Amino acid sequence: MVLYERGPANVAQPSYGAASFALDDAGDEPAIGTEAFAARQRRRRQGGLAIPWALPQGWALPPGFPLPFPWAAPSPRPAPVPGKSVPLPSPGAPAAVAYARSRLGVPYCWGGTGPGCYDCSGLTSASWKAGGKVIPRTSEEQAEKLPEVPLERVLPGDILWRPGHVALYVGDGNVIQAPHTGDVVKVSPAVRFVKALRP
Repeated sequence: MVLYERGPANVAQPSYGAASFALDDAGDEPAIGTEAFAARQRRRRQGGLAIPWALPQGWALPPGFPLPFPWAAPSPRPAPVPGKSVPLPSPGAPAAVAYARSRLGVPYCWGGTGPGCYDCSGLTSASWKAGGKVIPRTSEEQAEKLPEVPLERVLPGDILWRPGHVALYVGDGNVIQAPHTGDVVKVSPAVRFVKALRP
C-alpha cells in the first residue's frame, strides 16, 4: 500500500514505511490536546480535509480514473461502540506526570527503565509505577493492553502512541518523552500520535 507524505516543495511523495501519516489541509500537524487538533478531527469526521498528492513528472491518469485516489485517503476510524464508555481518569495520573517532569534531562538509552536512563516505554512505565499502577513494559504491549481513549479527549497522564513510540501527555498540547539515542527526556509538542491510552 502506498501512502503519500510531504516531500520537497510541499509535493506529496510516495512512502512505503509504517510511519507515514495522512496530511491535513493546514500543513503542519497540530498538537494533540489543542483546540486546533480538535477542530481538525471534527473536519476529518465531516469529510472536509484535502490530502495533497501529485503524480511523478510525466505521468498521467487514464481517462475515467476515480478520484480522489482511494489509497491517498486516511483510513476511517472505527465507529464508537454503543454503550462503551471512555475510561475514567486514574487517580495516579498527577503523580505519573510529576515523576516524568522530575526525569527531564535524563539521557535516553534503549531498554532503559531508569533511574539513570530511559527509553520511551521505560519512561511511561516508570512514571505510572510512581503513580501507583504497574503497566506493560513495551510500547506495543501498552498499545495492546491499555484502554484506548479518543485523541480529542486526552488528559494529562494518558499515554500517546504511534508505531514504535510512546510518550506521556502532560497537557497544553505537550508530552514528556524519551525520544531516541543521543537525546534526553524532554517536553515536546504532541504530534503524529495515532492512539491515546489511559492506564
